[in-house]
Amino acid sequence: MDPAQPLINRIAFLLRHAYKIEVWPRKRVVYQTLPLLNDIMFEDHKLRDVMAPHVPGNGAQTEDAFDSWLWPMKNPGDGDSVQDLLSKSSQDVVDFVTHVSDVGEQTVRLLYCLGNANGARLEVTPTSLMVHHDDVAYGIINGIVYSRFCDGMKIAADHMKILTETKHVESKSPDMCKLYREARRQGKSVDKALIALAIGRPKFNFRRISHAKIFVPPTELRIKALSLILSQEEDPLGKLYPALVPKYMTKAGFNSKFGNIVSRLVNPNEWQRQKYINLMYDYFHKLRMKNHGKKAEQDS
Repeated sequence: MDPAQPLINRIAFLLRHAYKIEVWPRKRVVYQTLPLLNDIMFEDHKLRDVMAPHVPGNGAQTEDAFDSWLWPMKNPGDGDSVQDLLSKSSQDVVDFVTHVSDVGEQTVRLLYCLGNANGARLEVTPTSLMVHHDDVAYGIINGIVYSRFCDGMKIAADHMKILTETKHVESKSPDMCKLYREARRQGKSVDKALIALAIGRPKFNFRRISHAKIFVPPTELRIKALSLILSQEEDPLGKLYPALVPKYMTKAGFNSKFGNIVSRLVNPNEWQRQKYINLMYDYFHKLRMKNHGKKAEQDS
């Protein structure tokens, strides 16, 4: 699972009202980025998880991605850095790396990504930037590449500046404007979480958030009332359906969870009624966990 997904879910939940904003007095926003090297927490999430696209694989595989990026530069005409990196990672990684034009800075951003892979550690000193992953180590020391296939290649980049600097960024995206305005209104560093997402996914479709349909779980009192419907009504699913759809779930979601509403059981036995109640509680529990950016205990 992408470590960033729980935080993306949480951001979407917190900013679910942004789409209601019809008028934005200024058609742009200017925000200050966060340094790539940081220990900033948002609620119980590390912002670093969302500031670098997820890179799956073990140490040998992440080193291979690094070499795949550098090899065509070391051996012109033998491959294509962007396409070869794409074949070993993802479009999100390529977008993050190539968001800047300088090759040195692109390479530093790639090492930053690889250093955030599961089980990897990014070691930063004033003269070096190394990734330690499983039993391999690769990166740049004093401007010289150390890796399996690209040893000795020179890379000119001020990695300390790249990893610690912040910039002022202007966005004219209507969706980003709405989301940023709502994030600033809420406070509590919600804007930092949104900015972290924008940094880690430069081509992220923010319309997915501003136009997302977010289901909010009902109160415990309301859930108890729904349980009574399931335990007492002659046609429990027939009564439950309009109570849940579309306020709490989609029609497809209801059919997937409880079975096709058209072919439902009427006057089910006690065992079947309890099954429906358990399914409903399970659905709302997972929905609550998702909205808070956490996995349900059953899935951990």
